[in-house]
Amino acid sequence: MKSIVLFLCIILLLGCGKAKKKSGEVSMSLAQKARKVEYMKSAVAYIGSESYTLAEMDIKSALQIDPNDKNLYYALGYIYDQTGKNKKAVAAYIEGLKRDPKRDNEKIGTLTPPLALGMWSGGTKTSRSKN
Repeated sequence: MKSIVLFLCIILLLGCGKAKKKSGEVSMSLAQKARKVEYMKSAVAYIGSESYTLAEMDIKSALQIDPNDKNLYYALGYIYDQTGKNKKAVAAYIEGLKRDPKRDNEKIGTLTPPLALGMWSGGTKTSRSKN
């Protein structure tokens, strides 16, 4: 469990500084970036303690600051997956994929934690697969 939390933390924090500015997008201020990072750190801690409702609130707060961060959607999908909200999980994963053009053609669904964060290279079955 600790390795999953560490992995989530690393992915979320790395995703914070690597967003490319698209035409028409407004840059985030340093204060906004700092708030986003704090929400992400807090969400990771809540996920680690399985406080998924609080983690969801923090991820949604971070999304208000940066609605184009694919990793936030992947994390939200993971939270929904862990709480049995499968339709919401798939919707969140799809939103993440929309913001990640490299992954457009990959299959998604109920995924394990590394997969929930967009790290799937395709072609493997998850531990939850029934096939």
